[in-house]
Amino acid sequence: MSKIGMSCEGCTFNIKEDETQISCELGILDNIKTNSSKCEVVDGDYQFDRICQFKTSEDKTKEEILKDKYAKFHFIIVDTNLDKTLSIIDNIEPLVTEDNRVCIATIENFKQISLKIGNRPNYFTTQSFDEEKTTFEYMDDTFLKIKNGYTIVLYEDDRISREDLHKINEFVNIKMNRLALVEDSPFVVNNVIYKMLKGNKDLSFKDKLIELQEEQKIDSMIFSWEDVDEGTSI
Repeated sequence: MSKIGMSCEGCTFNIKEDETQISCELGILDNIKTNSSKCEVVDGDYQFDRICQFKTSEDKTKEEILKDKYAKFHFIIVDTNLDKTLSIIDNIEPLVTEDNRVCIATIENFKQISLKIGNRPNYFTTQSFDEEKTTFEYMDDTFLKIKNGYTIVLYEDDRISREDLHKINEFVNIKMNRLALVEDSPFVVNNVIYKMLKGNKDLSFKDKLIELQEEQKIDSMIFSWEDVDEGTSI
């Protein structure tokens, strides 16, 4: 039988009985069965149309793999008010590690923001001279500095917490939802898909996602924070 996508074959956490997979030590398989449009045993192992970040042939514990594969987050701040922007920088500071990138897009406050972030190597400031730009156009400008993972887009009075990041990680990696966009503020964007669709160039990222979903006849990849809250246990 032809393969339908990713397989549990060879995974450290694959549980078999009589050479046929029956479960997963991480407990991920039940969520895959729920959210995958195709999930079946092929040649003794489950195969499905989702990406499991935890597949490995290495000798790792459950705790080690969950920590290693925790979702990578980056941050874009769109500066529309200096005081509010400085407050957002303070808000996310406890969440930022050397693996995260923070990009601040501004028109008028480049100097003040640069003084605020100092010489931190993973913080970047971009300056635009076009006052007519939308938040989405600012996102396109700053994405050149962003690595793969997920990006939180904040502006004005937006706030994000460590609990919110845990929820996104669970929603994607544990519950196996195919997330491309959280559409209400603060926005959350899947960086790989955003770059693949060239962001908001010519058409908004959301509209491009809708077209893609219709063309490929796949479930929606657009969610709200309410969906995330209801779909996680945190």
